[in-house]
Amino acid sequence: MPEAGALRRVEVEQHGRLFQACLLGVGQGVVDSTVDTGRADLHPVKRALTTGTYLAVAVFGTEADRDFVRKSVRKIHARITSSPGAEVSYSANSPALQLWVAVCLLEYFIDQHEFLYGLLTEEQYARAPFATARPSRRR
Repeated sequence: MPEAGALRRVEVEQHGRLFQACLLGVGQGVVDSTVDTGRADLHPVKRALTTGTYLAVAVFGTEADRDFVRKSVRKIHARITSSPGAEVSYSANSPALQLWVAVCLLEYFIDQHEFLYGLLTEEQYARAPFATARPSRRR
């Protein structure tokens, strides 16, 4: 039987992915996506590298870098939309869906940080981007 630490690591790693898909438009877009090259279920390592690169550019890149990545992401996301008359309407370029995914990524990184270094203090947590967008602190 795996040790508790290994089980916790698996739980934390999957948390962000599952949390994102809980929003109906995001989940349906993931299921319906025909952009196979970016699908996490088909290419998890590539997807992790792509997401990591996006986040690194968002945090450390120049404005020109961020603009290039934004345009590239918009171009790919333009192909991920619901069909006319679909039961669940979505667009991967929806600002609301993108905000949800960003909050989920933040949640994932906070979980990872706390897994490695211990819980954030309330002051640290309050300074986290999007902290007020989360419904409650799960502690």
